[in-house]
Amino acid sequence: MKIEGCFFPDNLLYSEDGKLWFVEEATYLRVGLTSLYIWNFGRITSVRYRPVGSKVSAGMSLGWLEGPTHFDSVRINFDCTFIEQNTRLLDQPSLLNKSYYGDGWFALIRQESAAHLFNITDVHEGIRTTISELKVRCFSAFPDIEMYEIGVECSAVLTRLNEMLSSYPPGTVVHIVSDDPTSGIELERWSLTTGNKIIEERNEEGLRHFIVEKV
Repeated sequence: MKIEGCFFPDNLLYSEDGKLWFVEEATYLRVGLTSLYIWNFGRITSVRYRPVGSKVSAGMSLGWLEGPTHFDSVRINFDCTFIEQNTRLLDQPSLLNKSYYGDGWFALIRQESAAHLFNITDVHEGIRTTISELKVRCFSAFPDIEMYEIGVECSAVLTRLNEMLSSYPPGTVVHIVSDDPTSGIELERWSLTTGNKIIEERNEEGLRHFIVEKV
């Protein structure tokens, strides 16, 4: 299900606030961070965990996230035992941004008290309100690079984009914001010429947003 542009898979369970997702695996729960959490937080540069085996009470943190400008705790709303860290996140914290419903899962826990977990249909209206209040904007892919090009002709933007991408590997994602009314046509021509992909295009309040990927 998409809620205000943010994706929430129908086959997962969610915390009431829509920030955490869960999958039941035998006697454990796999825990991850949702699109709401990730796009509200922004780029994640560091992950730290509680020790494996820790008893975690409701309201306490499973771990901590750090970004370029802020810090946050990943809090659980029921008692649990910490079973397993996603150790890949210690060396590759960007997995949380790039694959938050996949390889970027956060932890494996064992539930020790009643947990109120919900299908997305049960909590989607509350999530919609939260997204609106926090002004969260989700896109189809999390960008590695942001280009805010207001008052700049698209031809100049594309010149800078090509120069920049020449030093980055395939798979690099760029978010371009432009107020040039010809930007959609110009970027489509650029995509056909270079073979790079336009993943998403969106108009918001007079600005054009493009998510492009180097191939």
